[in-house]
Amino acid sequence: MLAHSAARIVSRTLGWGATGLGLSVLMCLSWLAAGVYPGVWWGTALLVVVTLIGITGGLGYVGWIRGLGRAGIYVGCERGMVTYLVGAILDRVTGLMRKSRRVSAALDAGEDKLANLPLQQWESWLTQGVDDYLGVDDPELGGAPPGMAGKVVVLFRGFLVGQVKRLLLAVVREEAAADGSGGGVSIARVREVGLELADEKVTELVEGVMQTHLLIGVAASLAWFVLPFPLAWYAGW
Repeated sequence: MLAHSAARIVSRTLGWGATGLGLSVLMCLSWLAAGVYPGVWWGTALLVVVTLIGITGGLGYVGWIRGLGRAGIYVGCERGMVTYLVGAILDRVTGLMRKSRRVSAALDAGEDKLANLPLQQWESWLTQGVDDYLGVDDPELGGAPPGMAGKVVVLFRGFLVGQVKRLLLAVVREEAAADGSGGGVSIARVREVGLELADEKVTELVEGVMQTHLLIGVAASLAWFVLPFPLAWYAGW
């Protein structure tokens, strides 16, 4: 499943990169037709090279993000991987919590709602739990294939885990704010809400990331296309 996702991510990246290449060529031809090239050959060459590389690479990156996002929604949310990741990460968080004698004693005594723990401590546990999870292969997800596909799979897994971390941090903060009395945040409640909202919220987070990068890519491309016109007027090209 992950290997198939890697192929989809790469294909989207290449597709958007090819679109960027075509767009950059059209930009250069439009500037040529409008006569807004610099008056020296090296300036013209520099403008063309920067445009070809910048627009192709920029839209290729937009395609990469959209490929990660679409694969994340399909594999993560529709196929249940996000729900699994919530449980796997919280299992590691529980293990980290037990390294504290006071917290371990409270958990052993059945006191699931840990009182008077700073929010920063929860955030630290979640961050370390994510780092610990990403530091080892997960046999449940299968190993990464060799070569470039394997690197794409590793990056995709990191992207998806990052969205799960954002979800769990939001849940912890909401639970802490809802209590408001220092009564604590329940790890069981975090797990319950995280599993309940996993697919919906991670889909929203991923779509937000894709939309943001798309808007930035389009805005940057338009700005770069328009830029030579005021420069030509100001410099007298």
